[in-house]
Amino acid sequence: MEAENADYHHVPLRLIKFMLMKKLALRNRDGFTLIELLVVIAIIAILASMLLPALSKAKNKAQAIKCVNNVRQLTVAWHLYSGDNDDNLILNHIGGVQNAWILGLTDRLPGATNVLDIRRGSLYKYNSSDGIYQCPSFLPTQVTGGSRVVKWVRSYSMNGHMNGNADWVQNDGATGPNVRYPAHRKLSGISNPGPAANLVFVDESQYTLEDSYFAVPVFTGGGARKRLWQNAPTCRHDNGGVFSFADGHAEKWRWRDSRTCTIRGHNVTHFNSADLLQVQNAIIRNPVQ
Repeated sequence: MEAENADYHHVPLRLIKFMLMKKLALRNRDGFTLIELLVVIAIIAILASMLLPALSKAKNKAQAIKCVNNVRQLTVAWHLYSGDNDDNLILNHIGGVQNAWILGLTDRLPGATNVLDIRRGSLYKYNSSDGIYQCPSFLPTQVTGGSRVVKWVRSYSMNGHMNGNADWVQNDGATGPNVRYPAHRKLSGISNPGPAANLVFVDESQYTLEDSYFAVPVFTGGGARKRLWQNAPTCRHDNGGVFSFADGHAEKWRWRDSRTCTIRGHNVTHFNSADLLQVQNAIIRNPVQ
C-alpha cells in the first residue's frame, strides 16, 4: 500500500517531465500550447493542495510547542519568586494590586494593549520577555465594551487557588480565616493534589479572559461537586488547552467533551463533563472532610 501511495504522489512529477521531454522533441514548435500550460498549472495546484494541509498542521504543532514553553517559563519565574520570598507564593489577586504577578484587566482598553500591566507585575523581573505572556495562536480579538479588534498583551491566567484573594470561589461564597478550602499560600504547602498535578498557569479562553485569576469552583459548601465553568480554558490547539503545574512541567490537554469548545462566556454549566472534572481535579482533589 505504501509503495502504491508513493507512485501516486510521483504521477504529477512524471507528467511534467513527460511534457517537457515532448516539448524538446517537437523542435518545429516555439512554445507550449495553451492546453499544455493549463495542464501544468492544474498539476501545480494539485501539488499545492496536497502540501498546504501538512504545512498548516506543522504550524499548529509548532505554536502549541511554543505555548507549552511559554507557560513553563512563567512557572520557572513563579518558582524563583517563591525562592526569594521565604517560600511564599506570588500574589494572584483579582483586578491586580501593586505586588500581584500581573496588573489590570486584559479584555478591555487600555489593559488589552498595555504592556506595562505585565512589566509592572512582580513576576516580570524573573523573566523580562513580554512574549511569554501570550499564546502565539491567540489572534486579535474584540475588546469588551467596544468594537475594536486588537492584539491582547496576555492570554495566560493563574489558577486562583494559588494565593488568590477570592476564597469564596472555592467555598460556595464563604470568606474568612476558617473557610473549608483556603488558597495555597506557600510553595511547600501545595497538596491535594501534589505539585506534579496542581495547576498554576492556564491558557485561558478569550471568551472568559479578563483579570489574572482563573476561577473554576470545585465543590459546594456541602461537599457536592460543582458543574460550572466560571472561567474556561482555550481550545486553540487542536481542540486542546495548555497548562503548567507546580512542579515546573507543562503540557497540552486534548478535550474529550465537544461542549468545552463551544463555551462563549462566563458561568457555563456542563453536567457529566470529563474535561471539567479533569480541570477540577487539578485544582482541589481529595479535600479535607
